[in-house]
Amino acid sequence: MISELKRHKEEWKSEIPVEILSGLSSNKNYRVRKNWWLLEVGAFENSLLELSPDTHFELIAEINDFISDFTSSEFRDRLTTKEDIDRADLLSDKIISALEDLHNSI
Repeated sequence: MISELKRHKEEWKSEIPVEILSGLSSNKNYRVRKNWWLLEVGAFENSLLELSPDTHFELIAEINDFISDFTSSEFRDRLTTKEDIDRADLLSDKIISALEDLHNSI
């Protein structure tokens, strides 16, 4: 899970490209694409399986709020913003840190 989240950050660009991308675009690995959001939401959902409600209550609530916001029709029907990407990156960093702490304590 940790490596998957890190890969999403390394392999997908966080910049907002000038042109609107489509499936036919030659350079597709931008986080503005809804495909990246599906990957990220899936990884966040999977992280819930490893986190403990007793020790990660606030993080779990934040993940659930994120999933709700970024699987909504409102999000699907609009362009991705820099704020959206920043929110995903911040939460990804929190999840990676919590999972690394969890794995190091075992």
